[in-house]
Amino acid sequence: MATLRDIAARLGVSESLVSKVLRGRMGTTKARPELIEAIRRTAEELGYAPNPAAQALVRGRQDVIGVFLRMVGQGGTAQNEALAKGILAQARRHNQRLLINFCSDDEEMQMLCSLVGRNILDGLIVGGFVREEIFRELLRLRAEGTPIVTAMTGAAPLSPELPNVGIDQRQVGRLAAAHLVERGCRRIGLLCSMDERTGGCRDVLGAAGLPVCDELLWPARYNLTHRAGAEAVEHWLDGGLAFDGLVAQSDEQAVGAMNALVNRGLRVPDDVRVVGIDDAPYCDFAIVPLTSVSHNLEAVGRQAVDMLMAAIERPSEPLKSICVEPMLHVRASS
Repeated sequence: MATLRDIAARLGVSESLVSKVLRGRMGTTKARPELIEAIRRTAEELGYAPNPAAQALVRGRQDVIGVFLRMVGQGGTAQNEALAKGILAQARRHNQRLLINFCSDDEEMQMLCSLVGRNILDGLIVGGFVREEIFRELLRLRAEGTPIVTAMTGAAPLSPELPNVGIDQRQVGRLAAAHLVERGCRRIGLLCSMDERTGGCRDVLGAAGLPVCDELLWPARYNLTHRAGAEAVEHWLDGGLAFDGLVAQSDEQAVGAMNALVNRGLRVPDDVRVVGIDDAPYCDFAIVPLTSVSHNLEAVGRQAVDMLMAAIERPSEPLKSICVEPMLHVRASS
């Protein structure tokens, strides 16, 4: 690879002048326009590329972003992978390197946070969810001057000092329920795992003038499993309850519900339309290809990098938390 010395030797000028021209920082140094052009042309001919480490040193930066992701989502949903993919793609566009770690518990996350203040990272993205101890650690790092952005699955930031790129979970519920209403469903069963998603479904049913039937609300708080979906369907059918639509709060729940419906002789979507949440890779291969709401986590990852770069490059400017819109992927189940 060509160096500043190679360019200077070819043109018979100093390395200092070549460096100033190529960095666009001439200061009080004078040079003829034709010499400046010759330096730039020679650099291109020789294939000169700036040394990233040297550039970072001059700017007082490492050009390294830390990414600590607490594992989220059900197994097989590829939620963590989607978030990481978006972060990686956008970091490349900003010419940033990543120090990325997937954390399975609070102790691991806390250990990683303790390393941040050692001139290793320019900023930090924290994704997934954090508990109280980690939240306090992040506030400490922020107070010490480390730019931090969170990429949490909720809409609200953990703190005004920690801007968040998130998803409005109430809107996730609205999107799922609205699709079933648009398809003509009038008695919709809801698996109630997360209050905000359930609230979004209620919003849509109320606005459409449809009843929210208490007997079709299945309590499955934070139980996003296949079994929860199957149990809800079996309970409703055993009780003689009629329903023509079902909103599950995970794709795993939805697959369990569809299997139970088919096992009882019902057809999806002819008798009951089903929508899941997560848009997992296996939606295309379910017993009936599953309509699902995606959290659009690749976009969350991209936006988190953009927000962190703004915090690094313009530290005096306040940042506002934002929400990325979820997306509905329609398949045969609805």
